[in-house]
Amino acid sequence: MPKKIQKNKSLFGNIVIIIVILVLLIGTIILFIRSLNNTPKTFEDEAKEFCKESNVESVSICNGQVIEVKSSLLGGGSTYHHKDGTTFTCPVIAPTAMSSDCKAIFNADLAGEWNCIRVC
Repeated sequence: MPKKIQKNKSLFGNIVIIIVILVLLIGTIILFIRSLNNTPKTFEDEAKEFCKESNVESVSICNGQVIEVKSSLLGGGSTYHHKDGTTFTCPVIAPTAMSSDCKAIFNADLAGEWNCIRVC
């Protein structure tokens, strides 16, 4: 009888080891799948997301640092999204009434220093 108890303990131990290995394997697979879904977006991917929004005429990446989203609304102007997360909007108004940020972009564009590549 002691040999039978010893065999049952050995079988039980093997089953526990197999279950532990399966749980670890499943956990590893789940973590791997989650890491695939959390791949960092490129700046161009972020820009393309604005293409899906309503009232968007075009989206461009300017000087490799700023996403320019042009409004399709009359007088809507453009909204600028910097890589650092800051955002500002420049409505279509006279240069004398522009904010300093909008005026800087306006002047850079006039000087040919505002280089944009259209995304959509």
